[in-house]
Amino acid sequence: MIGRIFPETGIVVQTLPKVSLQDQRDSGLLPGAILEPADAAGVAVPKESDTGQPIDAAGRHTQWFADQADSASREEHFKTLNGNLSALQIREGLHRIA
Repeated sequence: MIGRIFPETGIVVQTLPKVSLQDQRDSGLLPGAILEPADAAGVAVPKESDTGQPIDAAGRHTQWFADQADSASREEHFKTLNGNLSALQIREGLHRIA
């Protein structure tokens, strides 16, 4: 595959999942780390598609984030950012992740 390669690792940028490419724009915020600020801000966390239950476990939220980011749908991909941005609109959310 032709593409930009990270010299230190030899990894071709185009082969990385979208969630990895988001790291710099989102300051490397781990998906599960947003749960506490989201709760404090009253922001609803995503729900399981099969049960409708909130995804409130950090590990499962991280997996959901990766699944959505690798989605072929741009709309589904951007849903991963909605909760993060909403939770970071309050002082406590910004302080928590800073």
